[in-house]
Amino acid sequence: MDRPRDSIDNIVLAAVTQFSGALQHTSLKHRADPIIVLAAVKHHGCALQYASDELRADATIVSTAVYQDIYALQYASKELRNDINIVFSAVNQAGGALMFASEELCGDAAIVLAAVNQDGFALQYASKELRNDINIVFNAVNQNGFALRYALPELRANSNIVLAAVNQAGCALMFASEKLCGDTAIVLAAVNQTGFALEYASDRLCGNAAIVIAAVNQNGKALQYALPELRANANIVLAAVNQNGRALWYALPELHANANVVLAAVNQKGCALECASEELRGNATIVLAAVNQNGTALAYASDALRGNADIVLAAVNQNGIALAYASDALRADAIVAVAAATNNYRAFKFILGDLRFDAGIIGVTSAQNPLGITVIPLCMLSLAMCCRAVVSYGKCLVKSLVRTVVYVFHELVNMTISDWLAAAIINYASINTFMLVSIHHGIGQLGCGSFAFNRAVAEYLGIPLDVPQALIIKTNSALN
Repeated sequence: MDRPRDSIDNIVLAAVTQFSGALQHTSLKHRADPIIVLAAVKHHGCALQYASDELRADATIVSTAVYQDIYALQYASKELRNDINIVFSAVNQAGGALMFASEELCGDAAIVLAAVNQDGFALQYASKELRNDINIVFNAVNQNGFALRYALPELRANSNIVLAAVNQAGCALMFASEKLCGDTAIVLAAVNQTGFALEYASDRLCGNAAIVIAAVNQNGKALQYALPELRANANIVLAAVNQNGRALWYALPELHANANVVLAAVNQKGCALECASEELRGNATIVLAAVNQNGTALAYASDALRGNADIVLAAVNQNGIALAYASDALRADAIVAVAAATNNYRAFKFILGDLRFDAGIIGVTSAQNPLGITVIPLCMLSLAMCCRAVVSYGKCLVKSLVRTVVYVFHELVNMTISDWLAAAIINYASINTFMLVSIHHGIGQLGCGSFAFNRAVAEYLGIPLDVPQALIIKTNSALN
């Protein structure tokens, strides 16, 4: 370690502290140099894999590497992977490091206990004897209930172990013995932790009303695992849809025609209306509740109610896109159209008839979101609309917006998009460099001039250029 350092050594030393793979590309001499290797593993633990065999057996270097990255343990010598201090340090940082320990240490109770306390899944790397140790397995499942899968069958049939597991992760019930999947106390604990654990309960308990009620109260969609007679029970299904309206999908068909159940479902999830009977999809009270929760539930209403002004107004006020499901007559109704466009500019594309060229509705659409210019007929766009759109969305310009702006300025206003952007960007610094390059490419494809645009890019990047004052005045005037 005391040999003189030459300039190459210093270059290598600098490289290995900067780049994780640098040691790989050095000479064998440098890979066997303890100063260089120690510097490398201090910054990148797994650089240990490129060290000489001798240094991979050096306790100081390996300890340093493992401290920086526990996965470096896999590159240590066989002897050091059997070093209790090094392995203990690794598993205290990340229990999964136990996979790199020697077979002997995977059978050491203290090491394994430290590993599973940090990560229950480390139990899978323990020796067979320790995977059958009640204390170690108990600690593992307390940390992660799913670690139960790595316990030996005897402990997967131990009620205390399984109860601890399902209290931590209800679905760990899938790894319990068949007998314990039929144990009321254990299954109740599991479904209280996650209703979906009902999937792994015995058939008998999937038909137990108390168990199923607990499961659906935790997650309504657990109803799917109940026996058919309970999926036909109005009280149980009501509890399920109150927790998650989508649970209506799992109720038996006769309850799809139960007004109380369906009303509860759509109040929680409007689109549960899809599962309602044909009669209830024509029930104004139920459909109104559904569209108030989610306007797009209008899609599942009867034809008659999709032509009901009050219901359609409620739907588009909740979500303008619901206009797509209204009757043709209401899609051409000014009041409904304004309400929809006020809620969501994208609703404009569902407006029918002359209203698509109505200045008031176009104004509402562009005011709701500057991106409204992408759905408004090109012939109805104004310079001001486009200015606002680019200034507002310069940092996230989308292809459709670029295409629209190019058309308006190049074709309608007789002002090249390049010149306009030059002024707009310099004034508002509203577009990042990446988007400038992307837009420039798009403009080139559309045949617009690019000289002024290139000047704008240069200016944006900090290169002083003289920008025609007339362009700036023209842009400011359009914005105002």
